[in-house]
Amino acid sequence: MKAKIRQIGNSYGVILPKDFLDALGLKDGDEIDIDLKQKQIELVLKKA
Repeated sequence: MKAKIRQIGNSYGVILPKDFLDALGLKDGDEIDIDLKQKQIELVLKKA
């Protein structure tokens, strides 16, 4: 999937499709960990 970087207020972000969030059981307000590894961004679900 391709996504564009978007300005959100004074920050920037990427919009994740609803079907991705549904498949992972994520909803508004949930937290994820974001890591930078060798020029790649890794999103990791936080354990409940």
